[in-house]
This record gives sequence, structure tokens and C-alpha cells, in this order.
Amino acid sequence: MTIDTRIDSWRGGPFPHDEVLQEYWRVGKHFVAPSVLQALARVRELLRNDAGVRARQRGLLEFLDVALDKHDGSYDYRSYLALPLLAVPYGDAYRGRPEAAASQRDRLLALLVTDLLDFELRALDAQAVPLPQMRADPALVAKRCRLGLRALAPALRRMGRVPDVGEHIDACARAWATCSAVRETMRPEEALMLRTTMLPVYTLHDEYLFLRVLQSFETCFSFICTGLEAAIAAVHEGMADDACACLEQCDAALQEAAPLFSMMATMRVDAFRVFRQYTEGASAIQSRAYKRLEALCSRPHPERLDSPGYRSVPELRAQIGDGWHSLQGACDAAHRSHRLSAGDLAALRRRMAAFEDRVLAWRKTHHGLAVRMLGPASGTGYTEGTPYLHAVMTERLFAAPMA
Repeated sequence: MTIDTRIDSWRGGPFPHDEVLQEYWRVGKHFVAPSVLQALARVRELLRNDAGVRARQRGLLEFLDVALDKHDGSYDYRSYLALPLLAVPYGDAYRGRPEAAASQRDRLLALLVTDLLDFELRALDAQAVPLPQMRADPALVAKRCRLGLRALAPALRRMGRVPDVGEHIDACARAWATCSAVRETMRPEEALMLRTTMLPVYTLHDEYLFLRVLQSFETCFSFICTGLEAAIAAVHEGMADDACACLEQCDAALQEAAPLFSMMATMRVDAFRVFRQYTEGASAIQSRAYKRLEALCSRPHPERLDSPGYRSVPELRAQIGDGWHSLQGACDAAHRSHRLSAGDLAALRRRMAAFEDRVLAWRKTHHGLAVRMLGPASGTGYTEGTPYLHAVMTERLFAAPMA
């Protein structure tokens, strides 16, 4: 039975996720056969028209929207990374629950990065894994394992999942042990999430790393947005110490994510330039989480709102009106109303400045990596690419303090 026939025979039971994913991994999302796409579209129509089936198949409609983005003409950064399927620590479920947000951030990062390391190690061991072209050699896999373990170390310590291995064991063996320690706690829905959020556009090995690292950054940005919202609420309530603590957590989260850049830097330029030609339309400047992070710091000025970065996230841009809440706005209001003492405001502004420095350093690193990968070429999604990144690299997050 062909895969399109298998899909067409589905009537509401267990969906053949694995068969569909195998087909996507075999050719890449950009090259999936029209007959398969049309069969998936018919299943989606069934779900849309049958609330009972849809209720029994939680998440299937979102998966099909992601899988059919190129077919629909809705392909963008969000669908490329399958972000609707990732349980990022942002939204109503995490507002006012900082411990839950931090726990979910750690959990999701552990799942994403160990899945990447597991993929690298299995490919090196000649096991059947997707994306067979341009496999990484043993030295490159060992380097990725070292960097991945470094990126994971803080989260694993907080989770209590650091494997008990000898100090002198090599990076690949430590990575195997770490993957096993996380895998043994994995729930079925988490395993499904990992499979369905890996939909590369082509069949080159390094795209796996590209997707997982970008998803990890989105996890970090989402957590920071939750922290910034908590800091804004604390300032409104006159609780400067709580706001400073929230900003300290945001700063630490971005610092801990820095090794992910080192992992991304191991991506081979020749491999990237092959698969990126099929990612047109999915620019990283479309990251809603990062743009929300910026806007939660301070409401962007009109020129920034009219820049390619914000024009690429129209729904967020539409939300940023006069009533938008930002940390800068909350501090200015606290200054005018004397809700916070001069000392509290000074401490808060020092913490804001430290976080701003961290973000500006992140932008600089991002720009440097983009120059290495893209050179002067346009960015994915027909953006201005590295010239755009350079132009916004030093823009401040916060305005000067009120006198």
C-alpha cells in the first residue's frame, strides 16, 4: 500500500505519523509528492469538518498545517520550525508561574538537544536515521557532542539528570549516557512532539542541527518573554526586587543559551548553502518570540516597527499599539508616580542595562555567524540578510532613564 493510499484509508484511528514522516525525511518537505500532499489535505478537511474526530486527535490538525505549509503557500519561519507543535514556556499556562516556566524551559531544551546528539551519534554508528547526505565525520560529531553537553549542563543539573559517568570518558560516550538519562523519562507525547517537529526541507545531515538549534533558541526567547512579562507586572505592583530577580533570570537564560551558537557554527557552509535554497520564505527575522522580547523591553519606535523585522510579524506588529505594556513604560510610570523609590529604580535600571548588554552581545554573535554562512547574500525569505542584521545590531532595548 502506497503512503498516499495509506493516508486516504485513515478514518479516525491512530494516524500513521511514522509513515508520513518517513516520506518527508526520504525526500525533504520541499519535494514531497503532490499525491501525498493532497491525501494529507483531505485528512485535514475531515478534521476541520468533524469536531468529534478532531477532539480525539489532539495536535493532528496543527501537524497537518505544518506539514502542508508549502502546499498551502503559508510556509514561513514559524511553520519551518514547527513552532505550533513545540510546548514552549510562554502563554497563559505560565503567567504568574515562574517555576513552571523555568522547568518547562529546561525540559524542552533537554529534549531538543539530546535528540540532536542522539541523531548525530546514530548516524555516525551507521544506524538508520533520516537525512543521509553529507554525514558528519567522527571528529565533527565529537565536537558537536562536547558543545551540546556544555549547552545542556545548567538545565541537566537543575533537572537532576546528569549521568554518573567517569571524568575521563570521551564526549561521545558522555553524550550517549546523557541521551539515555533523558530518554528514560520521556513521555509518549514528548516522543511524538520530537518526531513531528523535525520536517526538514531537504535531505542534508546538517539541517537537523540547524532546526534543533533554532528551536532551542525559540524556547529560550519564549521563556525570557515570560520573565519580562513577570518583571513588568512586578514594577506595576511596586515590587522592584521581584522585577530585578525576573531580569536576572532572563539574563542568565540568554547566557546559558550562548553555547548553542557554538553548535550552530559547526554547520558546514557548503551544506547550509545547498538546503537554504529551499528555505526561501522562512527568515529568522520572522521570529515572533524574539520580536516580542524586544517589544516587551520597550515599545519599538515607528521606524523600527516599519522595519523588515516587524513587517514580517504582522500580528505582533498589530498588537503593539498605544496600550502596549513594556518594561520601559512600566519604569517610566513608576518614576512619575513615585511607586518605586529612587534607589529601587536605580537598581532596576542597572539590571535592565546588564540584560541589554547581553542581548546586544547576542545580536553581534548572530550577525557574525550569519556573515560566515551567508556572506553578502540576501537572507532567507528575500530579506536584506546580513546588511539588515548589521543595521539593527546596536539598537538599544531601553531608552535613557527619565530625569
